[in-house]
Order: sequence, then structure tokens, then C-alpha cells
Amino acid sequence: MTNVWLVSDGFKEVLLGAFCPQTPLNVSRREAAIVGEENSKPTLRSQMRNPYFWAGMVVGITWIAVFVWLSIDLGWPDNYGFHCHGKGCLFVEIWHSPTLLKHNRLKEFALFMCVWTLPALVLGVWAWVGWKKLKNKHLNFSLFDDNPPPP
Repeated sequence: MTNVWLVSDGFKEVLLGAFCPQTPLNVSRREAAIVGEENSKPTLRSQMRNPYFWAGMVVGITWIAVFVWLSIDLGWPDNYGFHCHGKGCLFVEIWHSPTLLKHNRLKEFALFMCVWTLPALVLGVWAWVGWKKLKNKHLNFSLFDDNPPPP
């Protein structure tokens, strides 16, 4: 049992948490998690119930399967003039990936897209996070203002 506080707000009752001056009401941990208790931490079980988790798993496994299938089918990278066996092959494959575009076949273009999906995703997330940080940063200064902005 978890201690939470019950506050009546007109037509609805809201579970608040430890900062409410009312008396505690004993409710089960499941009920507190449904309402969204402040101190509850996400567990692996609750994260696995999220549909975005499963969508990410399906997309990731599908990407790996398509990449492996196309690599085996086309003989990448051995049939294209270079060999890489070991750590760091992703960078070597990215460097040599323009050779896939020389023959203008659909499978080679699909493998080229699979090779460049991971770097594009990383750069896209990096740019998105940077844009969000820049957008949320308030630049409160002026060249003509005598008072400097607060730290």
C-alpha cells in the first residue's frame, strides 16, 4: 500500500502525492500508478507495454533483416572491390557505398539506402535535439540595454 492524498476538486477527485496537507488515503500501488503517482519509476514491464517500444523493435529488426538479405544477395562488400571483416566496418561500408549506385539496379539502391539510414537517423536526431535546445533558449540581451541579463 502507498500513501497518497485525496483532494476533492468540485466534480472530480485528484490524487496528489506527498505535498498535499490533507490526510493520507491508502490505495493500492496499481491504482496510484494508473493515476500517475509522482514518485513512481517506470519499470521494464510498463515500458514494454508501450506500443512505441514494439514499433521500434519491429522497425529495427526489419531494417537488420533487409540489410543482411541484401548484403548476402549482392555479395556486399566482397563483390564490390573491398573487404572488411572486423570492428569498424560500418564506416568503411559508408565510405564505399557510392559504388552501389554505379549499376542503377533497385537492390543496390535499396542497400545504399540501408547503409545510409543509420547515419541519417543519428544526424537527424542530433539536429532535432539541437533545434529544440536552441528554440527553448531565451536570449535575453540587447546591445542598447544597460542591465545585463540574469545568470
